[in-house]
Amino acid sequence: MKFFALLWMSVGLVAAEVAPVPVMTSTYYGYRPGALEKTKALIAQGDKAALAVLKSLTKEADKFLDDKPLTVTDKKVASPTGDIRDYVSLAPYYWPNPKTNDGLPYIRKDGEVNPESKNPDFADDTRVLALARRMKTLGLAYYFTGDEKYGAKAVEQIRVWFVDEKTKMNPHMKFSQGVRGESTGRFTGMMDGRHISMAADATAFFVNSKAWKAGEREAAEVWFKTFFEWMLKGELGKAEGESKNNHGTHYDAQIVRWALHVGQTDVAKEFLERAKEKRIALQIELDGKQPLELSRTNSLSYSQFNLKALTSLAIMGEYVGVDLWNYKTKDGRCIAIALDYLLPYLDVPRKPWPYKQIVPKKAEVPEILPEMRMASILFKKVEYAAVAAKYDDLPTISKVDYLVGGF
Repeated sequence: MKFFALLWMSVGLVAAEVAPVPVMTSTYYGYRPGALEKTKALIAQGDKAALAVLKSLTKEADKFLDDKPLTVTDKKVASPTGDIRDYVSLAPYYWPNPKTNDGLPYIRKDGEVNPESKNPDFADDTRVLALARRMKTLGLAYYFTGDEKYGAKAVEQIRVWFVDEKTKMNPHMKFSQGVRGESTGRFTGMMDGRHISMAADATAFFVNSKAWKAGEREAAEVWFKTFFEWMLKGELGKAEGESKNNHGTHYDAQIVRWALHVGQTDVAKEFLERAKEKRIALQIELDGKQPLELSRTNSLSYSQFNLKALTSLAIMGEYVGVDLWNYKTKDGRCIAIALDYLLPYLDVPRKPWPYKQIVPKKAEVPEILPEMRMASILFKKVEYAAVAAKYDDLPTISKVDYLVGGF
């Protein structure tokens, strides 16, 4: 039997018997309310599948303990301002122009990633991705074990990225996803910010860590509020928010996460309420297709990517009383039918995907497997669980997401 099938059965058997556990003094908004507490109780009960996930998680977290902290100052080329602390990235789908001697301006090839854009010598996007993964992994390990070695390592990373004047990132992303020969930064680069918001959200795990020095948490919170205001009110952020496809959905998810983290619940509610018409009604067809994502060269990937943002918004909506899980337009557009549409193309064996997907997805584990797990419980659809149970060997964090998604 596949590991996740065992995990599904295991959680289902004990979920009703989970004992209450202390709630965190600060909230992490990446999971449904109460899910982390119930998962911790499941581990305390000695559930074998849950303990196996915990073992994998702590093994992954231990790998970070000897690594030096990540910082934007590690790149070799500064931004146009000359400040090495500015975040810089290159648009991933832009390549040298074969029709010009100097290759400028770069031209777009949708879905084809230029390796140059991932070169850490002059681009920070690989670092913020690593930052988000590191903070979440250390945060979960700290939450489930209480071991201060994870707290100390995470606080060190927070200090370097958000607090220390010599190494902290300047709280803006003016130079994100630039295009050589055309622009030093574009509104589409706000997509990179989702990793910053995830890393900041993970600081909630460490509010009681002994590693915090006097004033450091307050300094980090000042950075968070400054960056949030820039994302919310800056021209690049506003332009990204007007994007109709996954860019707009992920921008909304960032803003809501930031708003909840810094205590601006009214902003979070405003964006969540808007998402009903601006995202769900606009993006999802009556048959569950997402046409704005189907137009892309990696349409199966983008259909899942946009759904991840929609489900993230639905999770955060639970914290402020905005129900996106069950929201339906008058003609029936909703998150559930978008999942329904994708299900046959994620099953094993898979139904052939009828749209363009230049990066093969035949053998890969679906990106929305944890979301399918949540949906199977929320919508009482056993078919989601049946598909999810056919997969194994997820990355460690996805295993945790799958486990916590059972509540």
